[in-house]
Amino acid sequence: PSLYHRIAQDHHADVLVNLANQFWFHGSRLLHWKTIQMARVHAVQNRLPFLLANNMAPSFALDSRGALIAQSGWGERGVLYIDVQGRRERE
Repeated sequence: PSLYHRIAQDHHADVLVNLANQFWFHGSRLLHWKTIQMARVHAVQNRLPFLLANNMAPSFALDSRGALIAQSGWGERGVLYIDVQGRRERE
C-alpha cells in the first residue's frame, strides 16, 4: 500500500494507474470486487483518480473520492474512454 502513496507524494503523481492481468483467476468476480475496494482506498488516501486496465475482468476508473465513474463490461473487448482531472487541474 505504501508504493502508491510514495509515488503520489514524492513524485507528485496526477493519476494512479494499474495494468492488471487476472488471467490466473479465470475472471473471478470476487477478485474484481476486491480489486475495486483496494483501488478505492488508494484513490481516497492519495486524493487522486485511479485507473485500472484489465485483460480478464472489467477495466475501471475511480475519481479522487473513490467513486466508480466508468467500467467496461464483462467479456467485452474494447477501449474505455474517460476524461480524468489530475491534481493540477483540480487545484
